[in-house]
Amino acid sequence: MSSSLLYLIFLLLSSPILNANFTGSLLQGFENPSAQYRPKFRYWLPDASVPSGVLRQDIASIASVGGGGLEFLPFYLYGDVVGAATPPTDWNTYGFGTPAFRDLFQVALEAAKDNKLLFDFAVGANQGQGVPSAPGTPGLAMELRYGHDTIMGGEHFNGTIPKAADFWFLSGFMGELEPFGEDKLVAVLAGQIISRDVVNFTIAAGSYSAFPILETVLKESSIIDLTSEVTNGFLGWTPPTDSNYTLIAFYERYTNQRSCIGGVNATDFIGNGSWTVDHFSAAGSKRTTDFLDQHVIYDEVKDLLEEVGEYSWEDSMEQQAALFWTPGFLQRFEAARGYSAIPYLPLFFDVSNQWGQELPAYNETWVYGEYNQDGKSVHLGDYQTTLNEGYQEYLQHFTEWATSIGVKHSCQPAYNLPLNMLADVPVPDIPELESLGFKDDIDLYRQFVGPAQLQQRNIISSEVGAVMSGSYFQTVPALLRLFKTSFAAGVNMMVIHGFSYTGEYPGTTWPGYATFGYLFTEQWDDKQPAWRHLKDSLDYTARCQMVLQTGVPRVDLAFYLFEDPWLAKDAYLSDNLNALGYTYEYLTADNLLSPEAHVESGILAPNGPAYKALIFSNQTQISPDAVEKLQEFALNGLPILFIGGLPTNGIGTDGNLSSISKSLTSLLATYSQVQILSDSSLIPAHLHSLGLNPRASYGNAVSGVYTQWRSDVSTGLEMMFIFNQGPDQLVTFNFDEGINSTPYFLNAWTGNITSLVMYNVTEAYISTTIDLKANQTKIIAFQSSSDRPTHVISTTGDISGFSINEEAGIYVLASGPGIVNLSDGQEMSIDAQPIPSINIGNWSLVMLSYHPSSNVSSTANEISTIDVGTLDILKSWIEIPGLEQVSGIGIYTSSFNFPHSTSEVAAIISFGPILNTIRVWVNDQLLSPVDLADSRADVTQYVGQGLNTIRVEVSSTLFNAVKARVNSTMTAYIPLALTNAPFYEDNDYMPFGLLGPVVVTLMTRIKLPA
Repeated sequence: MSSSLLYLIFLLLSSPILNANFTGSLLQGFENPSAQYRPKFRYWLPDASVPSGVLRQDIASIASVGGGGLEFLPFYLYGDVVGAATPPTDWNTYGFGTPAFRDLFQVALEAAKDNKLLFDFAVGANQGQGVPSAPGTPGLAMELRYGHDTIMGGEHFNGTIPKAADFWFLSGFMGELEPFGEDKLVAVLAGQIISRDVVNFTIAAGSYSAFPILETVLKESSIIDLTSEVTNGFLGWTPPTDSNYTLIAFYERYTNQRSCIGGVNATDFIGNGSWTVDHFSAAGSKRTTDFLDQHVIYDEVKDLLEEVGEYSWEDSMEQQAALFWTPGFLQRFEAARGYSAIPYLPLFFDVSNQWGQELPAYNETWVYGEYNQDGKSVHLGDYQTTLNEGYQEYLQHFTEWATSIGVKHSCQPAYNLPLNMLADVPVPDIPELESLGFKDDIDLYRQFVGPAQLQQRNIISSEVGAVMSGSYFQTVPALLRLFKTSFAAGVNMMVIHGFSYTGEYPGTTWPGYATFGYLFTEQWDDKQPAWRHLKDSLDYTARCQMVLQTGVPRVDLAFYLFEDPWLAKDAYLSDNLNALGYTYEYLTADNLLSPEAHVESGILAPNGPAYKALIFSNQTQISPDAVEKLQEFALNGLPILFIGGLPTNGIGTDGNLSSISKSLTSLLATYSQVQILSDSSLIPAHLHSLGLNPRASYGNAVSGVYTQWRSDVSTGLEMMFIFNQGPDQLVTFNFDEGINSTPYFLNAWTGNITSLVMYNVTEAYISTTIDLKANQTKIIAFQSSSDRPTHVISTTGDISGFSINEEAGIYVLASGPGIVNLSDGQEMSIDAQPIPSINIGNWSLVMLSYHPSSNVSSTANEISTIDVGTLDILKSWIEIPGLEQVSGIGIYTSSFNFPHSTSEVAAIISFGPILNTIRVWVNDQLLSPVDLADSRADVTQYVGQGLNTIRVEVSSTLFNAVKARVNSTMTAYIPLALTNAPFYEDNDYMPFGLLGPVVVTLMTRIKLPA
């Protein structure tokens, strides 16, 4: 890097921010973060038949663009669980867990070591839900099913008890539950029928009038357990009244759900594929780890894992059952809940216990017993709590096993199943969410992040980038937007979805092996035109992640949230807190019981997020233990706000409601900082009345700005990450922490760290104004210092910005006369006149077109050169004859005359909208990476008086080239035209290219006094 490099923040005239005094040592390694801070790629291995040389090349390619590691996922056609295709190779030989797989697993580890990458691995094929096993092996997944008959009033029943009924609804995209094996009788119940009515089933998505559900109301006092009366499947019984009764028989059985199919005509259990394991006891995770220990992780592999391995990993759970179950569930339930679950088994077959809460497995639902004020059976809550306890044992075994092989365990915990996600997030070492399932929604992310940050899970990762649309459609700016919303919520490790094996594979054409039938983004690899520029964006990402992993998070507020099972819906719907600068996240009852949840001097979790208040916004359920913890919090001064009223329900049958109400009412009467507010609109004013201000508030109205604060007590460094999800806007920040500090600007695109020179200091805060473009991020830091340097406090007139030269100092950039006021009282008059801008035209364009080779059955990528010639005006490629269906790299060249001395005139170039990626050379010198959300760059040091040359490279996705070949593109013999043709046919060719205008803005450059 040139020692005379200029560092510039070029902002609007009315509110420049200045940076000075290059301070690269402020955050060691920020310029070039190490692998631990760098984003990873999920790497999709088709199967173990692929050449080891290509695998090594792929892993080296990840390192070449600044990736920090890979998540090694044996894809196996997504497990082919819906029977979309016959395996293209012999999975008896090349399946998960075979010697061939074990050898490639070692190759991947060796390649990661050679390229200094970190290595994560799925604990099973496809998503890690299961491993090869003989059907019926203990530790495989189980379910509870039922069948029932009606006994008419006055009749005697004498016969075979009902058999388990077939399912009415199970989700179609997951593996089916294969109908073999024993149904083991668990219980037989009878109950008096009060009523039976057909109702339209309703979920959050709307009313399913096409799917009528039979709602049967039973008389709770009539429920009788007849299990002991059954002999060899026969029962003789007469109802005690003349009313109609239902007779229900419950059976447990293995789900027989494959997580990955096997080879054709398999001859052993490994070749027969993988079966989903029990996720509600340690027996299931032990089934997985025993297989890995015996068939994959032998001594050489274990040694490599200790060197470069980082995480064992499991994806979000995609499994189904009539009712999720585990051996010994009834005994576990009675021991933990204090009563038998048997009389309440029908209640458990509720839609809330199905994957994604879509529709119930049987088209009948049962109603009886006690319900809370939300309309949920208290016994259903107890089932879900008991199931969750078993799930935590499942996770705990994985964390212990991972430690034994020198890694940590990561997973996407709980969501989609009837589990308490917020309680489960802190159990794995590295909790992971996903941008797809969390809808790229900051409020949903906060629900996940809160428990992790409270319980000191410093790394929170995301499977990021999956969008259900089509492969080769996602742009780099679109991917970065997903990163930024994640960062804004505190997620700090991006695992990019994904990188596919790039070599030849049976039945696969260019652009290569594609996952998920071309339905999801994205296939990132070196066949993507943007790959040659991608390091700029991944370096940016690494720097952001380094900041967000340094120290501990600081969050203004905690919201209490109880959702069991968790649903992906926003919990706090108002923007009134975010608009004032407050940060917040969510905690649940179990989180409040953790050792980290303690209060000192009115601050909750002072060694972590340091919440200033705890807010219950229309929450109705809380456990007695959590109420007791609230009493402890209030005693130590924590402000607690209840919006809309006090919680009125326990969790399940846990807790006497009158006791909970009495305890909460006592809190209100005893502690003045515990209050009820009628609605959420009153929260900001109440917080202000308590003196609880945001760590960073706004001095003007803002829209869609989010911040994350990190504090490193050991070094005295405070940092704030800023993301603008709103429109272009000027934002004045008032920082109430860092009064005795010097502020800095950390440029995540270039790696430069410079002092923030233009700001004001009051007794209450440091204030500065920042120009934020839409989708732009900025990072501000504060370093403890007793000797704050002289800085600019204000400007008037036509002062446009400031730049710094490491050797020469700080320069004012002016487009006209103005005044600069310094903190030491100096006033500097700037005598400048407007200088005409330079519009660069006469662009020559050469296209590098990415396309398949002449061998249509090959995945090979070819690049052809198209000399387009000189353009009259800049326009997108789809407007240029012959380029409408082209994907690739556009190389634009031109020249311009610069008639000034750079000692007196600064040059700022702007490029117009950046549609994918960009790199720029001026006089054959590569510029520092350009912020894709703000296409301006300081080129003062690159230009010279007279004629200057400029070269601009921009890239496209592969969408246009693939769209033009929809009918000839396939992967593993599965045609794109079969799986996702409408997306490619209905969407227009995408516009790419340099659109401009490309303008060099000139400003007078005057040095500030030292």
